[in-house]
Amino acid sequence: MIFNLFSIKKDINVKSEEKEKFELVNCPLNQTYCKKILPAINEDYAESENFLRSKNFDNSINALEKAYNKTMELPESPCSKCSAFLRSTISDSVENIHCELKSMSKGLFSTNRYQSSCEKAEQVLDKFHNDVNKEQFKEAV
Repeated sequence: MIFNLFSIKKDINVKSEEKEKFELVNCPLNQTYCKKILPAINEDYAESENFLRSKNFDNSINALEKAYNKTMELPESPCSKCSAFLRSTISDSVENIHCELKSMSKGLFSTNRYQSSCEKAEQVLDKFHNDVNKEQFKEAV
């Protein structure tokens, strides 16, 4: 009777429910370099999404930053396109979090509750953009 009106929501772990965010489809090197790195990046990305669902923005940003740093472990020459794609996707995710945090701090129902997370996201984005500028400079030289 009353049990039919309510359902119990269980915490679902993203790792067991969804596919990995990044999946290799065509690697000319047969995943020689990324066998260990790509699963770790996917794990950090999934962890970030879990934190984001619970509005734990600081830990979500930290997990994305950790995933971004792991892309630096891929060698430049054979894996540069893949690592650039991974970094771009991770950077876009931090940008989305930053935009969400900014929108929550403006308007009629704004709050300063997430101000530190917004600043953290901005700092991480600045770091990512500086890394991209350094890479472009390396390629030009």
